[in-house]
Amino acid sequence: MAAGYTDELTRGTTRCVSAGLALRCRRGQARHVRHATQGDLDQVEALLAELRKAPGLRERKRGCFSRESRAFLHFHADDAGDSYVDVRLDGAFQRVRVTSLEEQADFLARVQKALQHTDPTTRSVG
Repeated sequence: MAAGYTDELTRGTTRCVSAGLALRCRRGQARHVRHATQGDLDQVEALLAELRKAPGLRERKRGCFSRESRAFLHFHADDAGDSYVDVRLDGAFQRVRVTSLEEQADFLARVQKALQHTDPTTRSVG
């Protein structure tokens, strides 16, 4: 596994986050995901458009965003048609399901909160 992923991935479980809840499942029970194709990204284009507006994010190639000089998020999909994002929140990547509009809205709110929390222009001086 790539460096930066949560420990659960290296201990035989996959961590999926959906609607703010972390779900752990054994690798044998988890769905196999692949990097998103252009067709997969078409399914989440509205979410991509919102991410492109986020200050501090840069889309290096379609569906792959960085923050400053570090990878921040990229998309995956499975054969069932579900979409996922691997996103670096709290220092480690987390996999978040973003298939439904509700999941996308929840995910976008979490990203905006993370960006605001670490944006030096929004910190209070004390």
